[in-house]
Amino acid sequence: MKASDYPVIKVFILFLIGFLLGYLIFIPSFVYILILLALTFAFFIFQQRNEFFANVLIGFVVMTFGAFVFSSKFYTNERELKILDALQKKKVLLYGEVSGVEYLDKEKIQFELKVDSISYRKVNFPVNQILLVNLDLRESSFSLNYFERIISVGNQIRISGTLSNPPEPVYPGDFNLRLYLKSKNINYILQSNNFDELNLIKENRSIFNYKRLLSNLRQKIKFQIERNFDLLEAAYIKGLFIAERTDIPDEVKNSFVNSGVIHVLAVSGLHTGYIALILLSLFGRFNIVVRVILVSIGLFVFAHIANLSPSVIRASLMSVVVLLGLLTQRKNILLNSISIAGLIILIFNPLDVFNPSFQLSFSAVLSIALIYPILNDYVKKLNLSGFTKLLIDLLLISIAVSIGTFPFVASYYQKFSIISLIANLIVIPLTGFILGGIILNLIVLNLIPSLFPIYKSVLVALIDFNYSVVNFFGNLPFAYTTIKNFSLMNSIAYYLVVVIIAGIVKSRFNPLFKFVSIALIVFNYVYHYDLLDKNIVERNKNYLVLSKMSNSNVILLSSNERCFLKIFERSDSLFHTKKDLNKLNQLTENFGIDKFNLASFSTHSIFLKNDLKNKLDLTRIKRLDDKIWLFGKSDEAELNDKILVCPRYKFIKNSFTEVFTTDDFHIVVSPLNIERVSDKLSNEQLKIIWIKPQLDTVFYKINSNGFTAVSLNFEKQRMKIYELRNEGLKEIKW
Repeated sequence: MKASDYPVIKVFILFLIGFLLGYLIFIPSFVYILILLALTFAFFIFQQRNEFFANVLIGFVVMTFGAFVFSSKFYTNERELKILDALQKKKVLLYGEVSGVEYLDKEKIQFELKVDSISYRKVNFPVNQILLVNLDLRESSFSLNYFERIISVGNQIRISGTLSNPPEPVYPGDFNLRLYLKSKNINYILQSNNFDELNLIKENRSIFNYKRLLSNLRQKIKFQIERNFDLLEAAYIKGLFIAERTDIPDEVKNSFVNSGVIHVLAVSGLHTGYIALILLSLFGRFNIVVRVILVSIGLFVFAHIANLSPSVIRASLMSVVVLLGLLTQRKNILLNSISIAGLIILIFNPLDVFNPSFQLSFSAVLSIALIYPILNDYVKKLNLSGFTKLLIDLLLISIAVSIGTFPFVASYYQKFSIISLIANLIVIPLTGFILGGIILNLIVLNLIPSLFPIYKSVLVALIDFNYSVVNFFGNLPFAYTTIKNFSLMNSIAYYLVVVIIAGIVKSRFNPLFKFVSIALIVFNYVYHYDLLDKNIVERNKNYLVLSKMSNSNVILLSSNERCFLKIFERSDSLFHTKKDLNKLNQLTENFGIDKFNLASFSTHSIFLKNDLKNKLDLTRIKRLDDKIWLFGKSDEAELNDKILVCPRYKFIKNSFTEVFTTDDFHIVVSPLNIERVSDKLSNEQLKIIWIKPQLDTVFYKINSNGFTAVSLNFEKQRMKIYELRNEGLKEIKW
């Protein structure tokens, strides 16, 4: 096709370049407006005189407009942010309108609140911010219906709670909740369990409040699913149909990640495409105009049921563009369709560019549009037909999508599934049948409930078979490979390599030359991966990791292939500690730790099912105290008056002090004040690191000059990494 066939993609690319400029360089909005006016004026002057220069000016207009749109959302009101920063960890009273309900059950309600006023100590501050509110219902005596009536889309409410910033990633590669919420224009979270100060100020009863109607429909579907299916089945159906994956167990998600089919749990273009096909079949008897209108309305409703996920919006907009093309009898080009969808989404919500759903969705469809045709050109020569051609097409699409989305998958999941091409051939068609079954079951449940058990049994059988397939592929020893710390530089280099290889494939060079060139390029990229990667830790060095997770304080020592782990549980919340242990397991994989020589746990949660247990010595378990468990070989000893002589580990019961010894350092974890023992250790040529369980300060002594204090601040970063050097501790930034 000619370049003129892709007019919108050019505009879309220039618009994204403007986003990048707006991200890198802050310019006030009024300056952008002046630049836009000047460029537009220049365009009208040169439009007739110099066509080439006029086109260049149009390009600059699009880029400047993109930078203006991005900046207007990304750089929010500084005055308001300073007010909110000052009110962090303080009890405040908010007034605002409920703009969306994210999650609702008997234990918690999570919703978005468009705040117009904040009150602190009877002083009101006018603001214009969207906050994420987590309302804890576990201590409430009110019914869920009571809260549903108050927390409904469009209602004006008053609520009190504690303000906080969204947490930063705990470890390198952890999910960045702060950036995700930023993509939804949310900068702060309110934690609340005060039901006395939750009041309905004004109820929105307008018949034109479609958001409330669709939100209520979503909640009704959710409750029907939960009431009529088992926990695991309900969790899967909710993830597949209404984009709510909260209740899917971590081990199930891991199986989907390992087998390379995690995308089916994120409501996306695949699901929207199936919904569009189902709607087209249902409305097949109507004429083309009515059919396009009804399918568009159906996709609009489904997008709201799926909580307006960017990937669903993209797929719905693309479907509508294709349908309008059929209606106007115009040729549709996939690249133009996706560009139109991208422009509409980013103009209305430019921060969606940070959303993983947006990134994965658009990179997948662009891969189908750009990479699949290149692969298909070679397959056409085989003259395949029928089922074989369909199977090969599915395989080629899967390969194209894997190539295009690899940097995002590697960044967000730190894994690349080797088995995904085969798993997708089974799981993707099966997902279509399951989606159709979900819709059919919901219709039967509401219209002919007596027949529901029959339809339910078929749907449950399909879901169980799907689980079996995913578990089989996900548990294969060669199912996936781990990708550690895939950086922005890696991603840029990767896409450059893909572009170069695509150019070589489409060239007229000798096939042998093409093969050798591509092999050399791929080899060099893989070989130099570590040079491109921003390595956080290096092998054969000693590292101390200190982290404050949601319910645990963690001390991790990695020293010359010997690893020690200490965990303190801050409260008796088994649920949160289990999540901490699973996150800690991911951290140890990033550090390349396969086994801990010794691990000490001040918690009972380790005996719950979690991923970290595989890295512990379960053959040697010793109970040191009521809540202290040791995994690995140990010896008991006491602190000598003159010298600290100990094997690899000692536990001093009367002071709850634990000592772990490496070849160079003695790591002491103790609630005692350092002053009580500093005199006993000051004259010895020992390298000692003294850590208190609350992780407020670290003391270290390298020589006889005494201890040096390092204050720990976990306000902005919940994990600190230190390299243990002969001259002291060096913090590693990440």
